Amino acid sequence: MDGSRRQLNDWTRQLNRSRNTNPVIPTERSDEGSQTKNTAQSNTTNDKINMRNNHDSIVLIGMPGAGKSTLGILLAKELGLDFVDTDIAIQVREGRTLQEILDGSDYLHLREIEEQVLLSQDIAGKVVATGGSAVYSEPGMARLKHNATVVFLDVPLRELRQRIGNFDSRGIARKPNQSLESLFEERCALYKKYGDIRVDCDQQSLQQTLDSVLQQLSEYRV
Repeated sequence: MDGSRRQLNDWTRQLNRSRNTNPVIPTERSDEGSQTKNTAQSNTTNDKINMRNNHDSIVLIGMPGAGKSTLGILLAKELGLDFVDTDIAIQVREGRTLQEILDGSDYLHLREIEEQVLLSQDIAGKVVATGGSAVYSEPGMARLKHNATVVFLDVPLRELRQRIGNFDSRGIARKPNQSLESLFEERCALYKKYGDIRVDCDQQSLQQTLDSVLQQLSEYRV
């Protein structure tokens, strides 16, 4: 896994792109406009406002490479929420990258640290991007589900193969020599178990995925 500084740079580039490509601009309400005449865009904006007011937090779960961190930043920006990445929280707490933690111990130790972060991290009013292994922690996920809406970003295996070019050095908490295929099968059952919402990310752009998440959140919270 690359260091947090590189991830932050990646997020910054994503945000800059989002400002230049099809930004979502809320429609201001006109004082003179009739209440019965609402445009489709204003309806969407109202849905987002209601969604934000009806629930404090959103948690993103999914495989490594699903885009949780990048999408989480954009979702937080869209909804006016704060953002936290639990992988980054782990690295800051430990003073090491995830891969360095794995190199110095094993995957079970990393999962223990992850559980401690899931149980202690302040998530109120935030979009939370979790590590792919967060779903192995029953108490951690129970806390997240109690305090947030959990969104499963479902990316097919064939697309994950293209996205993940550093599988062996990414800092993934997996069994020794466990393949991506085996990891995918093992974890998907847990993602489906804990997800309140499943978003199909197959062949979707970042903006399309963001729109899908917003739409399903709006429908889920009605």
